[in-house]
Amino acid sequence: MMEPGGVEKRVSLGNRDYLRGRLKSAIREYERALELNPNKVEAWYNLGIAYSDEGMTEDALRAWEKVLEIDPNNENALYCLGLSYLEQGNPYKTISYMKRALTLNPNMLMAYYSLGNAYLAEGKFHKAMGSYKRALVVNDKLTEARLGIDRCLAGLGRLDKAVKDARSIAASHPDLPEAHYTYGLLLEQQGLKEEAEKEFAEASRLSELMYPEPEEEEEDGEEDGEEGKEVVEETEVVEEEEVVGKSETVEKEEVVKKDVITEGKEVVEQTTVEKKEEIVEKTKAPEAIETEEEVVVERGSILYRGKTEKNGKDVE
Repeated sequence: MMEPGGVEKRVSLGNRDYLRGRLKSAIREYERALELNPNKVEAWYNLGIAYSDEGMTEDALRAWEKVLEIDPNNENALYCLGLSYLEQGNPYKTISYMKRALTLNPNMLMAYYSLGNAYLAEGKFHKAMGSYKRALVVNDKLTEARLGIDRCLAGLGRLDKAVKDARSIAASHPDLPEAHYTYGLLLEQQGLKEEAEKEFAEASRLSELMYPEPEEEEEDGEEDGEEGKEVVEETEVVEEEEVVGKSETVEKEEVVKKDVITEGKEVVEQTTVEKKEEIVEKTKAPEAIETEEEVVVERGSILYRGKTEKNGKDVE
């Protein structure tokens, strides 16, 4: 028996639950969509996002690899895979995926930035600096790229210049955790541990204010009851919502797929970069779910997560 609304209904319900922070429910909906259509790229991609947010890293990687099996030129899946490997401490794989993504989209801002982070993690300071500079060519307001360059300068023996620039950035962007964190790293390299600890503490304080702990998700049984009621309503309209991402800015890349162009990362006149959360275009559904425009959840970048590890090669 054909399910009312079919795969589109399930993807839309998954997007709705994801936007409401109900990750377990979103995962179930995406998985059900894939039972109906195993080749639904949006469902695999969004499922990877939800898995990643739930800490199910290996499942997320498999989901994005599945996207590439269906659509080998999906730049966003390549980016997500590269970012995940960077988080896991595997910059070598990150470099490979980011280069592939940039071959498909030479203006992919956060791919340049993440490539710089990967090179930095490997101690390849000249290459890292080149990637950060390419990111600034795409958007000269990406402050985190400037901070990356400062860390490269320190690695190349130009610590005094790096500290001076990082101090200036921290002063001009007092609410940016990454600025204080990077400044602290450089101060520590200068042997100024007390001053460095103050910067680390400020970075952590700002991060906690900006990104409080998420509320507990409702119990599965309660979710299932609500979802069961909504599934039979074929004309349900998915409400407009927007997810603000996890890192400090706002540089948001554009998601392009074969049938739908979903706005991902619109440029804002700020110099902070979104945390690792996804941006979903505010979309109003048509009257019937079957004709609703699809929404692709986009995974943002991770720059700073409130950590206080102070190794000079940490990649945030």
